[in-house]
Amino acid sequence: MDRLPIFHVDYEFLDVCCGTLYAFPMCIFYTGIMFPISYLRTLQAEHVAIYKTSTTTSGNTYLDDEQLGVNHKVLVTDLAKQLIVTPETIRRDLAELEMSEDLTRIHGGAVPFIPTHREMIFEKKMSLNLEEKRRIAKRAAALIQHGDTIAVDIGSTTVHLADMIEDVQSLTVVTNSLSAANRFNLAMEEQRITGQIIMLPGVTNPYQASIKGTYTIEFLKRFHFNRAFISCGGVTEGAVYDFDMEESLVSETMIACSQEAILLTDSAKLNKKSLFEVAPMSKISSVICDQDKPLDWNEFGYHWITANE
Repeated sequence: MDRLPIFHVDYEFLDVCCGTLYAFPMCIFYTGIMFPISYLRTLQAEHVAIYKTSTTTSGNTYLDDEQLGVNHKVLVTDLAKQLIVTPETIRRDLAELEMSEDLTRIHGGAVPFIPTHREMIFEKKMSLNLEEKRRIAKRAAALIQHGDTIAVDIGSTTVHLADMIEDVQSLTVVTNSLSAANRFNLAMEEQRITGQIIMLPGVTNPYQASIKGTYTIEFLKRFHFNRAFISCGGVTEGAVYDFDMEESLVSETMIACSQEAILLTDSAKLNKKSLFEVAPMSKISSVICDQDKPLDWNEFGYHWITANE
């Protein structure tokens, strides 16, 4: 697959792997401007691992798909300072890289490429945008009240709800997430909550640590929830999306059985469509995100909560 030329490198040998810099280029040019090796050292210090480069016959050197490395995010402002170019230049380059599926743009920067029709294994998703997800979960946990019955679907953001909850009595949690159930059980052991945890029946999905299927949905329909905490694979102005059809149907049923449906999403998922539509945004009561609502989105009656602290 062709790569967008980003760096022109005059180098002896460059190989950065697992955060260790083994050799150094003599100098690097970005859009015609030379910048020093301190750029790479800065990236290394921030745990952004650049792996191997490959040079074409034309002499252009390209970075591979893992250029975002283990930090899982780069910021436009940081790159502009490090490369001594304008933020507009960085934004144009990130837009081109997104077109070639090398990364996914988010507000103020970019994260590793997120395929719209293929879901990451749950453990890998857990490491992406971790700080943002925990902030979102903390804000969501503050909405849970004594005596609530809540539904929690699968997701790498909703799973953090149990970690953030404090001093809630007589709580009933119904979930199809094995990971969330374990964490809520821990919250009970630590006496941060009292109540009961109900694990939905059905067929396991080992890749997502989830439960799904016909039995899951039929059992779920018997409940009435005060609040449902819903995750997603993508969300647009008009609808919520996810990757797995059966898991999406579970989330849809949770929404239908709830007085209030609360969507937890990090900004990397905004304006993205996954395989299957979970629900229209008109069914969502509140959205909790790490950034403000996109300016071009119309209001559908839901409340937007920005978890920026």
